[in-house]
Amino acid sequence: MIGPISFEAANQLILHLSLNSNFILNSLERNVITIKGKTFKISLLFLFISILFTSTYNAESTSESSSITSSTDTFSNPINTAGADPYAMLHTDGYYYFTRTLGHRIDIWKSRTLTGIDLGERETIWEKPTDLKDIWAPEIHHIDGKWYIYYTANTSCGDDCRGVYVLENSASDPLEGEWVEKGKVNTQYAGLDGSVFEHNGELYFMYAAYGDWSGEHGSAVAIAPMSNPWTLSGENVILTYPEYDWEKQGMHVNEGAVILKRNGKIFLVYSGSACWEDDYAIGMLTASENSNLLDPNSWSKSTEPLFSKSVENGVYGPGHNSFVKSKNGTEDWIVYHGNSGPDQGCGPRPTRLQKFTWNDEGAPDFGVPTNGPMDTPSSDYRIEAEHAIANKVKINNNKNNSEQQTVTINNKNSSLLFEDVNVPEAGIYTLTVNYSNYARPDASSIVTVNGKASTLKYPHTGKKNFESVSMQVELNKGFNNTIKFMKDKHAVELEYIEISGEVEFTVKSGSPYKLINPNGGKALDVSQEGNNVLTWDEANGDDSQAWEFIELNDGTYKVKNTDNGKFLSLDGDPTEAWANVNVQDWNGTASQKWELKKTNDRYYKLINMANGKALDVGGASIDSGANIGTWEDIANGPAQMWVLYEMDE
Repeated sequence: MIGPISFEAANQLILHLSLNSNFILNSLERNVITIKGKTFKISLLFLFISILFTSTYNAESTSESSSITSSTDTFSNPINTAGADPYAMLHTDGYYYFTRTLGHRIDIWKSRTLTGIDLGERETIWEKPTDLKDIWAPEIHHIDGKWYIYYTANTSCGDDCRGVYVLENSASDPLEGEWVEKGKVNTQYAGLDGSVFEHNGELYFMYAAYGDWSGEHGSAVAIAPMSNPWTLSGENVILTYPEYDWEKQGMHVNEGAVILKRNGKIFLVYSGSACWEDDYAIGMLTASENSNLLDPNSWSKSTEPLFSKSVENGVYGPGHNSFVKSKNGTEDWIVYHGNSGPDQGCGPRPTRLQKFTWNDEGAPDFGVPTNGPMDTPSSDYRIEAEHAIANKVKINNNKNNSEQQTVTINNKNSSLLFEDVNVPEAGIYTLTVNYSNYARPDASSIVTVNGKASTLKYPHTGKKNFESVSMQVELNKGFNNTIKFMKDKHAVELEYIEISGEVEFTVKSGSPYKLINPNGGKALDVSQEGNNVLTWDEANGDDSQAWEFIELNDGTYKVKNTDNGKFLSLDGDPTEAWANVNVQDWNGTASQKWELKKTNDRYYKLINMANGKALDVGGASIDSGANIGTWEDIANGPAQMWVLYEMDE
């Protein structure tokens, strides 16, 4: 029976058309449609309108769900999914080193770029012993040729026994060697957030000291001299305590002190109020570099916060920061944490970056917290030749900068290897080489990029002149890239290489990917004992961590584990708040269908079609062996964010 189409049926028609393009062609031929067993006569005009809607719907869905564009020129905040109490430093080897609060262990990130820290090499260097808990705010410092990490911990009695502890490592690379326990710093007060700085040949220690400094329990910033990097040698002097309303939101707090120096002034930058408050913010003390830094009278204090929440930009509770320079030393950057929405408390607090300037009085102007997009730090994707691994080359003093060196590839066995070249996405980039060729007009190198060799020619520059030459290279996502230069014809002097480009990432149906939850750095895996899905160390390279995304007609995906050929599925009642996830044979039900949802320009979520919930790491665990299930889709939830790395087929 053929009848008129109702409003309800029309809605169903449009939805059906949006999911099945072949159905449109059949409808055009017959001018009728069957929905739930009922046949309706439709006009060509209605069908035409439906096709237009369908085309728009599918185009928007595909773009929003699968395509990410990454550039070496710009970036957006935040730079990770969780990153409380971030500390970053630029070392003399050209790498940025980074730490953040993880709760029960300490990881170090190592990256050629500041914006790409979360894609850099990551190593767990220490796990807490049984007698310590609440491992917070680790900071990494390099003092007199050794590495030190200062971290906060307590022995199960809360603030009363909270203190700062020290680890030491004498290796040149802090991701290697042995980290030795140096014990608890001998502070006068219980406290947290230890930091060190050097001034005029003396080493100083700062921390947030607990006490009733402002009429109720809270913290104040204390300073003391040090006899070595783990021992205090004098009185602990209180420099600032909560005085103003902006420092007393939720709790009376001054904490997270770090030092800035510029043009004869020293700036002690700290955070005020409780971390669970949206009004957590940054304040500052100022002193002359010639003053007695242990005298509170040497310091003047700002009455208002210098960096606070921006409701307009969606940044709440910005603070507990560190400072770094761009790699070429021309820019100053603040590295801080801040929530992406209100009332998120001491939760994920992802890490953010922002360039800051200096006002007419010579003080830092941090501006307003923003998500961007912003220009990447100057020279972020540049690597100096002196920071590569040199073999049988000539080292030269840089004529433009006495603190830098150039490298001449000058004999048949010379080579220069650039490791850990970090890029935001896999694809084709431009490699620019700054060089000098004053010997012969036909000089060249063999350039090997991730095992693929090609020849790069260098036009003649004349003596003591540097110019640039470029070539296209294919790079992997993240830091797993090497670029090696070997002599081909004649000697060439290299100053630096630089990577540039814009790459679009789209999930390819049928291609294998590794899924990494960046909060813990663990991969989506299948247990060896059965079909349960869990997280595991991604370094094992097992096929059980390879997943094929196979696109279905309705725009969703079935996700196949290449090791066993089974599909990511709900295991149990999809209506439960938490539904376990395992792998099963394909049955075509909604519990095996997943929407790939782009969350920003870095991460994806997987939404199950049976319950509309997100693939989730149980308990937001950062450890191997965490169970995987589905949970309510939480905006910016770190347990639900995934980075996709395409694997070789």
